[in-house]
Amino acid sequence: MNHRLTLKSFLPLKRPAYAWVIAILGILLTVASIPGQTAGVSVFTKDLMASYNVSRSSLSLTYMIGTILSALVLPFAGRALDRYGSRVMSLVAGGALSFFLIVLALGPGLLREFQGDYERYIYLTLAFFGIRHFGQGQLTMIGRTMIGRWFDKNLGLVTGVSGVVVSFSFGVAPLLLITLIETFGWVEGMKLLMIFTLATGILGAFFLREEPKILPAKPDGSKTPLGSKRDFSLKDAQKTLTFWIFSAGLTLQAMLITSFTFHFSGILTEQSIGSKEGFAIFLPIALIATIVTFAASTLADRVSLKPYLILMMGALGLAPLLVPFMHERVSFYAIALFFGLSSGLFNCLITMVWPRFFGRSHLGSISGFSTGCVVFGSAVGPYLTSLLLGTGLDLSWAFFTLSLLPLSLGLISVMTLKRWGSAL
Repeated sequence: MNHRLTLKSFLPLKRPAYAWVIAILGILLTVASIPGQTAGVSVFTKDLMASYNVSRSSLSLTYMIGTILSALVLPFAGRALDRYGSRVMSLVAGGALSFFLIVLALGPGLLREFQGDYERYIYLTLAFFGIRHFGQGQLTMIGRTMIGRWFDKNLGLVTGVSGVVVSFSFGVAPLLLITLIETFGWVEGMKLLMIFTLATGILGAFFLREEPKILPAKPDGSKTPLGSKRDFSLKDAQKTLTFWIFSAGLTLQAMLITSFTFHFSGILTEQSIGSKEGFAIFLPIALIATIVTFAASTLADRVSLKPYLILMMGALGLAPLLVPFMHERVSFYAIALFFGLSSGLFNCLITMVWPRFFGRSHLGSISGFSTGCVVFGSAVGPYLTSLLLGTGLDLSWAFFTLSLLPLSLGLISVMTLKRWGSAL
């Protein structure tokens, strides 16, 4: 009798049961990316500026360059996900993110002997590249891609459930991280985050499995076998207007929400709003995003995704118009409403749009390129806002001008709606 213990001894490696294990791991990987997301980094900006002795614009520049480098590498990471699988890439991403968090935390001490600005800027750029690429880039890409591969009939439902947890986690993260910094200091806080990200990567390496076509079951009870729908290569997807319209919308969401979050402490200072009072806005944003993600994702199993993109652009365009008046209670909660709405729709679209329209065979490559665009947008946003400061605007009014971008894309989307194709 064979008593050898394997993963099959404990977990049912078939659909639909194991698909839910994949869903839990996908959610956990996305949550573990928070230290590499702007929601996590923004809380540390004051400490980073003071510890590294750099200005806000210089920190924004190194953040932008590091994030752009991350975006350029992500398409290759997407291909690596298709080639080497989620288990290997989960361990690589979790381990590398934890390493670069330590690099960022220990930097001020390591750079003490260097007096010039050049060394500090290079060091910060490399550290930001690491946490952005392996956090915002790879961990989120792996989590979302695995959910997209393992679910078909119930993709919208699972996306909604995932969005509830992820949106709430991202919303409460700034307040939790502020408490972490106040309790342990920013360096020790980053060390604790390092342990969390490394542990998550190890869990992924143990329990993730590849797309279920290698297993004797069909997608989450679907009557249609995986891969029987249209499967586009990345090059084929890039020839469609659908791909670029959705990529542009997702990129703009990342650009504006990242800029808002990154410069949020500066906006609070301008408008004489206390840190805890101001950062509390992310809780209603998270709650609204959670509700919208669940509702939109559940309905998306049965409705078109066209209106979602247009509504997302409308909400994303209205929020910046109110930022200069955030000190007023009505504007404060209206900003939370619009950003929550756009964030909820973003969470739904970024998971559902690629497997629905372009299939699953090349999902890693397609998702990798799209995530690269999103990361690029998140890189440009904070620095673009910093550049607008040079025109005489303060942070609030500089952010106000960015509303033109999503509103313009929303208008273009409406005008070109009939050209998107029947696939939508």
